[in-house]
Amino acid sequence: MVSPNRSLEKEPSILERINEGVYQIERVIVVISLLVMSVVVFASVVYRRYADPASVIADKIARLIGAERDTPTWQSLQDVAGPLSVLALAAIIYLGFRTASRRPLWNRGDEAGKTKAEIHGEPLSHAKCAVYTAATVLVSWGVIVLMFGTGSVELHDQVRRLDRQLAWFLDSLASVVPPGRTIISLTADHGVQEYPEAGAGGRLSLAAERRALETWIHERWALDADVSDESGLLMANTGDLRRRGVDIDSIAAAIAGRLRDQPGVRDVFTPTSLARRADAEAMRWRRQLGPQAEWLVAVSLEPGWLFASGATSTSHGTTNLLDRRVPLIVRAPGRTPRQVDRVVGVVDLAPTVAALLGIAPTEPLDGTVLPEVVPPRR
Repeated sequence: MVSPNRSLEKEPSILERINEGVYQIERVIVVISLLVMSVVVFASVVYRRYADPASVIADKIARLIGAERDTPTWQSLQDVAGPLSVLALAAIIYLGFRTASRRPLWNRGDEAGKTKAEIHGEPLSHAKCAVYTAATVLVSWGVIVLMFGTGSVELHDQVRRLDRQLAWFLDSLASVVPPGRTIISLTADHGVQEYPEAGAGGRLSLAAERRALETWIHERWALDADVSDESGLLMANTGDLRRRGVDIDSIAAAIAGRLRDQPGVRDVFTPTSLARRADAEAMRWRRQLGPQAEWLVAVSLEPGWLFASGATSTSHGTTNLLDRRVPLIVRAPGRTPRQVDRVVGVVDLAPTVAALLGIAPTEPLDGTVLPEVVPPRR
């Protein structure tokens, strides 16, 4: 018979206590690290200190030990600061994924009567955390581009860091999968415009047209038409408007007429005019807009111009060459490295990889096999 004063719950072992302590330390490290990173990023944007090619932290450490700038000791600290900072950032992101997947950083209030396994749940596997970490580091490149522009010192520094991170990732991959069994491809989903301040060009926003149309529809029909704009496209629930008897073509034509007079506008399309034209610019918009898309106007800009509402921001999404052109790198076993200067499409990547693997597509594909990677059979 069990005494009513004796707890039925098993006392945790020493290893379980150590594990719980380590987990709590992980949570503290993640929270503090994220706060520190946020402060550093904010300071970088405000004071542009990130543009200093030298590591600020390594410089401070060198001065604490009495090493002046540009001395051998100072330079040695600078040499190790880059790799260490990359490893530290990757470790912080990795711990963040592991910790966040195990338990929220706050008390949920529904833990009564549950075991620790039920409370904590099953964390993400180490492999998934590593993949998510690599993806997060790669995404940071795009953030730096949009914050500082393609010609900035910040982006140059980020490209160097990205190169080292990719080398670390590929070396780690090679230790698991032999290079002779690995196909690697690198590309991007879009290009990016340079800051207008770096050359000719400027910024255009469709916010004024969007707000005016939104107000007019609401006052006239008391209808929320879900008006929005993105990357030169002014959209709305045109189906709802047509059912109310609204002449969509006349509204679109009026907005297009006003936008054509704006600086930096090269061309403006409405659904009616786009259907009538067959030039290259019209074809680019037609590929982006499916038959079910609900939109009013599509704006093409002059080179060097971009869509942005902020006075210091940059963006992507125009039909200009800088936004459309991206590099494509393919590394396959048995292929001699070389550079090819011809225009291909990212849609060619899927059939090329399929051909490398000896897989026959089960349906027609938009792309074609790149002969530089998979030579045609004779």
